[in-house]
Order: sequence, then structure tokens, then C-alpha cells
Amino acid sequence: MNMMKKKLMKMTKIFLVLTLIFSQLSSVTKVFADEITGNDTEIKDETKELVVNGYLMNTFDDSIINETENDGVFEYNVTAGKYRQILTISGDKIDDTKSYSVKVNDNDSVVMTGEELKNATTEGSEIDLTNSYNTIIEYTDKIVITEVSEETETEALTLEYKAKITYEVEGNSFDEALNALYEEYVFENGNFIVNAKELPLLPTVPTMEYLYSLLNENNGIKLEVFDRDNNLVTLEEETPVEGEISNNGETPVEGDISGEDTPVSETLIKNGYTLKFTKGLSEASYKVYVMGDITDDSIFNTDDMIPTMEGYLNGEMIPTMDLYLTSHETEGKDEYEEDPFGTITIEDIMTINGYLNHSEKERENTDLNLVFGSDTDELYVGDTFKVSLVVNSTDLEDYINGIDGLVTYSDNLKLMNVLFNENLIGTYNEDGRFVGAGTELTNGTTVITFEFMAINDGEGTVTLNGSVANDMIINEFEEVSTSVNITRKSSINNLYSLNASVGTFDTAFDKDVTVYTLTVPYGTKEVILSGSLEDTLSTVDGLFKYELTEDKTTAIITVTAEDGSTKVYTVYIIKEKPPVVPTPVVYYYSSNNYLKTLEAKGYEIKFDRDTLEYELNVNNDVKSLDITAIAEDSRSRVEITGNENFKTGKNTVIISVKAENGDVREYKLIVNRKNTATTTLTEEEESGSTAEKVVIIILIVLVVLGLLYLIFKKDDDATPTVKPENKKNNTKNNSKK
Repeated sequence: MNMMKKKLMKMTKIFLVLTLIFSQLSSVTKVFADEITGNDTEIKDETKELVVNGYLMNTFDDSIINETENDGVFEYNVTAGKYRQILTISGDKIDDTKSYSVKVNDNDSVVMTGEELKNATTEGSEIDLTNSYNTIIEYTDKIVITEVSEETETEALTLEYKAKITYEVEGNSFDEALNALYEEYVFENGNFIVNAKELPLLPTVPTMEYLYSLLNENNGIKLEVFDRDNNLVTLEEETPVEGEISNNGETPVEGDISGEDTPVSETLIKNGYTLKFTKGLSEASYKVYVMGDITDDSIFNTDDMIPTMEGYLNGEMIPTMDLYLTSHETEGKDEYEEDPFGTITIEDIMTINGYLNHSEKERENTDLNLVFGSDTDELYVGDTFKVSLVVNSTDLEDYINGIDGLVTYSDNLKLMNVLFNENLIGTYNEDGRFVGAGTELTNGTTVITFEFMAINDGEGTVTLNGSVANDMIINEFEEVSTSVNITRKSSINNLYSLNASVGTFDTAFDKDVTVYTLTVPYGTKEVILSGSLEDTLSTVDGLFKYELTEDKTTAIITVTAEDGSTKVYTVYIIKEKPPVVPTPVVYYYSSNNYLKTLEAKGYEIKFDRDTLEYELNVNNDVKSLDITAIAEDSRSRVEITGNENFKTGKNTVIISVKAENGDVREYKLIVNRKNTATTTLTEEEESGSTAEKVVIIILIVLVVLGLLYLIFKKDDDATPTVKPENKKNNTKNNSKK
């Protein structure tokens, strides 16, 4: 229990000590924070005196020009030597009885009492400018203070002392050093300027080899080259190609200043590259501008003109083509210097034009102005027309070789194209701005032609404003304007009527109905379509004579309105079907007069159609025959004559077959009728014959029975017999038949 009390008392004492320490440190921290943020309070003066001094190591402050504090940053303008900040901390918030660990920048920590700390003077980083060009150095010294306590850990306090040293000595700038080192080129205001026009004629071209070759230990300058994407370019990557310009010290042959016939080395420092030079603590970066080159070929020629003009019209910054101020001395130069580097003006364009066309007259024109060459009084919607701008002067020496302007026009016009004189290079944009430059244009010469389209009716107006140049003399021209009356052509393309010389239309004519069917009689050779137009200003094609060579003919009628719009009417000309003519029937009468069948009931006739005569014997009591005679052709007629009241003896029955055509064929039956006596004798003979037939039948029956016996092996002892009286009865029955 006593142990617990002792521990509790010990912890209470520690807590009280920590509370006292933190209360003291919080006041110190506030002072430090006020100093860092630059708060100007009485606490700052009472609690901490922060003294920051820069000095030359040997002559304490002879080289310090001035010293200021700006938002917590101590700024110095100096001229030479080595410099340090002298860092001082003072104030009554630091406990004199406590110990503190103090670390300055990357130096080893030292332990100091609060009393020592408040009166200590600490040296900051050394800044050595003895081997540097004019530069600005910004850096920060840091002091980290930590209370030393065996019982507790305290949070470190970091104090920052920011400094900005501007080192500037006359004649000691990078620009001056580099311009002296590379005499052919210009280093100025962060720009490395090369004249593309003179590039092929320089004794040394700005290759990477050349730039590196002049750097050595004596001048202490180092160089890094970066491409447009800020990638480091090494010399090994830019090996000269055989036959191309390299840094050999030879002067290229003089010729065309454009350099088009002179190969350019791949090792050239290219437009848009960045050169970074360092010496000591100073460094300078220069953006490469190949003046006169916009096409990135390091050549100055006419190819650079149009892109420059387009950039001018669109307000783009093109530093490499900002040539006017670097090429001319002018009273108004201060005015132009207010424009940022890269701003293109008409003066720049005329400077480029002067290089390309070698014009040196520069004389003031006397009474030159511009006029429209021709006027168009009447137009229709959809028409195109041209407005030409012409030089007008009574002085034959007056001329222009450049123009810069704006064309404005009414809403019912559309600008289709701008054509420049063949002696000018020019372009325009959709806003109506245009610019052109070239060689001299004198009185009566067309400078520029504008091509418009009339898109709506009403009055169309065209107005031009701008400037003309004769070399570097640039003056505004008087406003030029013209107008034209625009009407709309008729769009009516209807037929008023439609007629045909023959036939009938399927429907009555209506100007809005464009398809018709015309039916004409069969055998029609031709038809004439005619009609009239709703608008006399329209024209029609297709109203004429049509040859009908087929059963169906298509006629196309096209009506064209004054404005060119068309409507097509279609007429299908259909011939009626040919009339039906009865085909004459030729009837051929049959000549078939043959019998197909000839029968006499009770008698056998062996009929053959080609046999015309047959003979039958009949009893005395037969007076006629039951004859069946059928003709082969159903259209033939069969007639039987003589088949009645047979007489004793020979009778002739004639069967006549009359064909459809009237031909007759006769078949004859010769019927022999017996007399009475002959009849008795014949009956007896027939009776005998019948008995013989009966005997034969009985024998056949016996044979059949015998065969049955043998088949079924029956032991029948009875002998089959035929009763005599049956024979008699059978004979009688046959006789009756």
C-alpha cells in the first residue's frame, strides 16, 4: 500500500513538471511562429530579437547594398563574396535553468542551457558567389530546438530563417558572358536568338558540338540541352550526318539567303530547344528561337510566310517571326516594345516580305487608293459573284506590295473564297480578316478578289477597311463599299394541264399528282402528250410525240422552275388488249361405215367387219331374227331391212350402215328357211345327235368317278350303272330344245 502511494506521488510530481515545461515552451513557440509569419507585434520585440546579418567573410558588410524583410523572407542585394546568415534567438520565455538540444541545418547538435541559448549567435549556411554570374539565390536556414529531459520527451521546435540574395555586378551577367563567348549569336532576356536567314552564311552554325566546344575549365561554364518536351539531349544522340553542315569552321558558299540548296545538320540547336548554362551557384536558361523559321526546318523561305500570316490573323504568339524590332530602328519602337515577345504585326510581315523580295524603295505614295473594279447590280439567291479590289492612282510610281484588312458583309451574303493577285502571298480567316504581301502592284492592278454567294434576298453590302503597305510604309486606306440587289427566283415547277392526242387518263389532271396511266386502243402507233405550265418562267421537257413500239411506254415529263428546282411527272401509256377474233371451225364428217358387232340371237355368226355377207339356216317356223347390229362410229346410222315374214327358202336381210358423211355400207344375212317335210326329218336327225351327246357325257362322268376312286382308294364293289330310261328322257329333252 505504501509502495502504491509512493508511485502515485512520484507521477504527480512528474505531471507538475511537464505542465510547467509545456507552459514555458508554448510561449516560446508563439514567439517563433510570430517571427516566421512576419507578425509585427510587441511580443516579438520583448521575447525574441531575431538578427540576420549577411557579411563578406573578410570585410564584414562592405558589399551589402541593402537589407530588407518581406513576409518573413530576408532579402539582400550584394555585389561579391561569401555570405552567411547570423541567426540569433533571444527572449525571456526560454527557461534559463533548463537544457536544450540545438541543431543548425545539417550540423551536429549541441546542448545549451536556456541562458546560453538566448544569448547565442549561430552561423547559417555559407553562400559562395565568388565564382558565379549575377543571380538570385533563395535558401532557408533551419534551427531545431529540443528540450533535454531525462524523464520526458518534448516535441522539437523547427525555426526557419528564409533568405533571398540578389547578386548583381555590372558586366558579370550570363548574357554578357555568353554573347562574348559565342560572338555570332544573341543571348538576351532568356532567349537564344539565331537568324535563320543568315544561318547558311555563318562561319559556325549553332550545333551542339560548337556550343560544347567553347566550354572548358577556364570559364567554368557547364551546358545542358533540353528538347521541346524537356527531355535532356546528349551529344551522342546528335551525331552529324555525312555531307551536312557541321562545326568545321568553314564558311558556306554564298548563295540564296533562303538556304534551300544548303543541307542543314541534324546537330543544329533546334527551334524550341532550351539551353541551360550553370556556373558556380548561378544558372540561366535560354529558349532557342531560330528567327525567321516557323516550319521547323531551320531555313527561312516563302514556306514560312503563310503560317506566319495565319498566326497573325488568329492572334497567335510566334516569337521566331517577331522580326520587326530586331531589324529596324524606328521612332515608335517604344510603342512596339510594349507588346510581348512573339506578337506578330503587319510590320513583322512586311519585314519578312522585305527579306524575301529585296524591296528597298520605301517611297510615300502620292494619291493611291483602292476601289472596287466592277459592280453587280442584280443577283438571284444562289448566285455567286466576285468583288475585286483594284489599285487606283494617277502616279505611275505609286505602288503597294502588302495589304492588311477586314471585309464585312451583310447577312444575306456568304464569303466563299478570297483570291490574291499572283504576285502576292496571302490568306484569310472565317472572320473576314485577310493579309497579303509580295511584289509591287501599280495602278489598275487587282489586289484581291472576294467571291460571295447570295443566300437570301434583299440588299447585299460589302465593306472593306484596312491598311496598305509599300515596303515598311504602312497607311490605312479609305473605306471601300458596294451593294447589290438580290431577288429570289421562282420555285414554281408545276404543270397547269396535261393532254393526250388519243386514249383516256386513269384520273383527272392535278398539278400535285405526278403519276398517270394513259390507256390507248390496241394498234395505236403514236400518241402526242401536250400541256401548259403554271409559271411561264419555268421550262418543261417531255411534252412531245411518243412512238408506241411496245405494249407499255413510259413518258417522263420534267418541269424546271426558274430557280432550278424540278418536278417530274410520269405517264404510263398502256395499249388495250387485242380484240378476240373467233377461229373458224372446219368440221370433218366421219366416213366410218363399218359395223363393230353383228349378232343374231340363237345363231352363231363369225363376224368380220370387212365380210359383208353371211348365211344362216333357220327352221320353217322362224319368220324373223333377233338381230343386234352396232356401228363402229356412234355418228353412223344402222338400218335393217328384210328381217320379217321369211318365206320358205332364201331370204335376204340387209343391214345398212350410213356414215356421217353419207357413205353407205351394206351387210347381208342370207337366211334359208326350211320347208315342213324337211323339218320332220331334221328333228329325227337332231334327236339322234342328242342321244350321242348324252352317251358321251355319261362316259365322261364315269371316267371322273373312276379317277375319284383311285384317288381316295375306296373299296366299292358296286359297279356304276346308268338306267336305260334316263337316256330316253334326255333324248326327249334335247329334242325340245
